[in-house]
Amino acid sequence: IFNFIIFISVALMTARSPDFSSLIVWVTLVSVAFQVALWILGFEGPEGARDTIFFQNPNQLGYFSLLSAAILTVGVKRRIIGAGVFIAGMLGCLWLAQLSLSKAAIGAIALLVVYGGLGSTRKILLSAIAVVGVLGLGIVDERLPIIESRFETFGTQSDDTLAGRGYERIWLHPEMNLLGGGEGAVLRWESTLLKKAEIHSSWGTILFSYGIPGVILMTTFLWRLVARLGLASLVPFGAVFLYGITHMGLRFVPMWILFGLIAGISIHRDAAKVRPKLERQLMQGLIEKHES
Repeated sequence: IFNFIIFISVALMTARSPDFSSLIVWVTLVSVAFQVALWILGFEGPEGARDTIFFQNPNQLGYFSLLSAAILTVGVKRRIIGAGVFIAGMLGCLWLAQLSLSKAAIGAIALLVVYGGLGSTRKILLSAIAVVGVLGLGIVDERLPIIESRFETFGTQSDDTLAGRGYERIWLHPEMNLLGGGEGAVLRWESTLLKKAEIHSSWGTILFSYGIPGVILMTTFLWRLVARLGLASLVPFGAVFLYGITHMGLRFVPMWILFGLIAGISIHRDAAKVRPKLERQLMQGLIEKHES
């Protein structure tokens, strides 16, 4: 309910005023800068290679970084921010993602950096500088070997398998996929590895918990959400979608802020196209009334 309110509020305020979309993008930049500053000050979270800063676990930090990068990408494609500000923000997002060692977040943000850099030589150059900057910081902070080992072991750990992400519930309990088994009380379901945890996938959760009707409703909602803005929203959403294949992120508030931002920009743009036509019709009606 809270996320629904967030989505509706952001969508309506963005649709009413383009300044609100600018506010969201700039606040996102400040939030990323704040997290980086916390890391500089030594707030790394529990001991270990995967930092959390002020989040509860590394995956939350990685998801925050990805969603922030997606909001910044929408911002630069809608010309809310310039290329220099965009790359500076993406540099921070990349650094936070590598601190979390979330493979999905690092790969998805890298995709957004490439997409955001398309369109001009200056953007491509700045994108290259951002990547080199992250690599340089990684060498100085001795993070690159840790990142390399993280990717080299991909597929060898139990949580890299379908069973490890909880997908096996989908075929172990196929009757639940029809109308859904609901969320919570996961001990109801037979599972090899995730006996006390939910499915580690946004889209797997939608299918298993809400069934085919839930998948149809959610897919329709998301398609109508991103189709109007084309690649400006489809690519950022695609990056978030890739992350959602292996992580459960439906309850994370920044995701609904991103969706509300995209919806609000679409509504405002459509209204801007219709407004001149309505004004002409109104003026013509007034003229005809005056003449009569």
